Amino acid sequence: MFKIKNDTKAVAALGAFISSFLWSTAFVAIKIGYKYYSGQFTFAGIRFFLAGVILLLFSIKNVRMFFKNFKVLFLIGFFQIFIGYAVFYTALKYIDATVSSIIVGGSPVTTALVSHIVLKDDKLSKNKIISLLLGFAGILVVVAGTAKGGSGTSTVFLISLVSVFLLILNQVINALVNIFVAKKSIGINPIIINGGQLFIGGGLLIILGYFAKEEQNFMQFETPLILSLAWLVFVSTFAFTIWYTILQKKLMTVSELNIWKFITPVSGAILAFFLLHEIPNVYTVIGLLLVVLSLFFNSRNQKEIK
Repeated sequence: MFKIKNDTKAVAALGAFISSFLWSTAFVAIKIGYKYYSGQFTFAGIRFFLAGVILLLFSIKNVRMFFKNFKVLFLIGFFQIFIGYAVFYTALKYIDATVSSIIVGGSPVTTALVSHIVLKDDKLSKNKIISLLLGFAGILVVVAGTAKGGSGTSTVFLISLVSVFLLILNQVINALVNIFVAKKSIGINPIIINGGQLFIGGGLLIILGYFAKEEQNFMQFETPLILSLAWLVFVSTFAFTIWYTILQKKLMTVSELNIWKFITPVSGAILAFFLLHEIPNVYTVIGLLLVVLSLFFNSRNQKEIK
């Protein structure tokens, strides 16, 4: 007979993998979109607002839950989507997709450390520490490979440095929101959580784009940009919903779940090879192996806590 607990963990792991992979595709899609449109706040806002509308319409029977929990949903949408993705899209505008995915791929380290400080039931164990170190080492190896061929002026370096800081800020915000969702969203339908935060945060980003005087003549959007937006809407609709379901139902702790994000930079590099014709080097391969080892130790940690 099947063991329900083990099956649940396996489903949660599959969901975490799918979400992390979908997010890795976003880096490439955003860079493609930037070839046709430069307004980062409006670009992000349209993506999230449309995804939010779709999810809320899909869950129209539970729309009263949206208004009943508006304060919680507003806080999630304001910090996760409005602030978090305002800095994320700004950073991605100035550094390439591979480097961005690598930096964001280090988010499990940030999340694990924040969770260790904030949560009583999510402390660092031996296997979790090994998993984090291996995953972070994999990220550093890929960074080293990327930096090896890089060059530029001091101005370009400064812009890149600021962009890296913005991405790290995005990670800290994401870690805190993940903890908030795990603790404060009990009883709220995950589709409403995701739809609500996307709708609110996306709307605020569009408003920010208007005040930033970004071009908002949507009828002039070219086909590649529309396709890029359509894919990003799909990613937001499914990835966040799966992620919040795992968090809310406590199928994994916050730090265990976020370790799966180590997949993002590796799969992002592979996608960049096929879609942006970037050739992976030996560093990427070594990084991939380290990430696989990281996930192995993460799975051992989950077995320990059963």
